[in-house]
Amino acid sequence: MARLIVHHLSGSKAGSDEIIPLPRYVSDIKLGREVGCEIRFDPNDDGAVSRHHAAIRWQQSDNPGDSATAFTLVDLMSSNGTYLNGRRLEAPATIKNGDVIELGRGGPSIRITIELAMNERFAAPATASIAKVLPPAGKSG
Repeated sequence: MARLIVHHLSGSKAGSDEIIPLPRYVSDIKLGREVGCEIRFDPNDDGAVSRHHAAIRWQQSDNPGDSATAFTLVDLMSSNGTYLNGRRLEAPATIKNGDVIELGRGGPSIRITIELAMNERFAAPATASIAKVLPPAGKSG
């Protein structure tokens, strides 16, 4: 099964990792302070984060054998903006392995790793650096 690995770089969860499974029927991974968000931030310590701050949208091809998958970061009209690799999002943007998402200038930041299948990394452009190989699910390192 595909999964999104979230490396918390700053904020209340700094230094921790989360693994978010990406089942075929889910297309949005929400980031925010609200209880229903898949990537949830502390409402007291991460004040720059809106209740529904941003979403990672993914679309996987329904054609068997077709590995085409697109991942897009969308700001959900947050109060403090969403930043991708240091640039404020003005429109939805394609994301890839190793990208850094910051929720509000100076707010919590995360680095993402996308795995489409066990030990298979999301195809990124040749010029992009791929995140380090991670231990199996449930073990952090």
